[in-house]
Amino acid sequence: MEDSLAKKLGSFEAIKCLFIGLFIAYFIMIYLYMGNLEPRPFFWIFDFPYKLNLFIGISTLFVTSYLFGRQAGFEVIILKKNKYLTGIMTSFLSVITSILSSSIFGIIQNYKTGQDWALDYVEKPFVWIFLYGSLPMILLGIWLGHSLIKKSSQLTSIDLKNAVFYQKSEN
Repeated sequence: MEDSLAKKLGSFEAIKCLFIGLFIAYFIMIYLYMGNLEPRPFFWIFDFPYKLNLFIGISTLFVTSYLFGRQAGFEVIILKKNKYLTGIMTSFLSVITSILSSSIFGIIQNYKTGQDWALDYVEKPFVWIFLYGSLPMILLGIWLGHSLIKKSSQLTSIDLKNAVFYQKSEN
């Protein structure tokens, strides 16, 4: 398989894992809001005080999942590295980068307010996301590595050129 095709397959599979991860994260937050006896746990996103930070974090997740997914596809399919370890590392690197970008934005936004920005915008997100998200990140990373090998063995380069995830117009 060509390098560029392996990278495209990697980015596609990483974005697919990202959507599943966001779905899981949404339900983890519902669980946390139900524990606080919130009246509308399914609509927690409307009551969440850090909406802009959340938007920046999710946007960064899409970018990093695409970029790190390309690298994972190349490493797993072309270089034949450990599929599970590469998938897990891709998952964790994407989330860490997302937390850092969101935290940096929060620090810049509230630097002069006098509050403990290091605790509120760096430590708390890392602790809470890794406390509740480590197991889903590990499982999705394993699934990413496995799906890269499975999809690459199922598809030939001709199939990949006609695949939906990067279909080019023939005009």
